[in-house]
Amino acid sequence: MRDEKPADCRRALSFGLCIRGVGQYAAAELELKRAVEMDPNHYDVRYNLGFVLAKEGKPQEALPHLRERSICIPIHPRRVFN
Repeated sequence: MRDEKPADCRRALSFGLCIRGVGQYAAAELELKRAVEMDPNHYDVRYNLGFVLAKEGKPQEALPHLRERSICIPIHPRRVFN
């Protein structure tokens, strides 16, 4: 992890989501990759990067991020025991 603060990761995620929302997937990919560098275990960042890569027609590149996202999701104890 670089010297960025957690707020910088959230800022990069938010900016990446805004760019993704207007269909600029290549620019969103760059911003979301930057966010992953700052916090590789942030599940929203992983999911959104995987989503963008899939939309760009890069399923092989998307899959590891989507898999990693499923590992990063915190499990609520109620879901485990219900």
